[in-house]
Amino acid sequence: RIAELFSRGGQDKSMSLTPRSNKSVKAASLGGGPGYDYVALSALSEYRQGPSLCTTVYEYETRWREIVSSVQRATHNVMRNERHKCGFSQCDITLPLDNMINADVADTV
Repeated sequence: RIAELFSRGGQDKSMSLTPRSNKSVKAASLGGGPGYDYVALSALSEYRQGPSLCTTVYEYETRWREIVSSVQRATHNVMRNERHKCGFSQCDITLPLDNMINADVADTV
């Protein structure tokens, strides 16, 4: 489905977004560490003139939070725009989704 978001005239018209539309796509990166999924999706969106992205990195290790923030700033600098956003939230994929630590990711899925 991700490829369809960035295609120009994919099969599923409900997912097809016009280039540089005002629509935004939310992405969740489970165990996303430093935010490389955000970088890759942002680069793809820029290359394909796709939608803006709002990505959240869900990670157990909270020390990634500062790095995710730095990766977002670096991405903004390289792309010379701030269309794409990246946040951080703690989760633990070894625990059930209804565990308190996974509340944010549970709201997303």
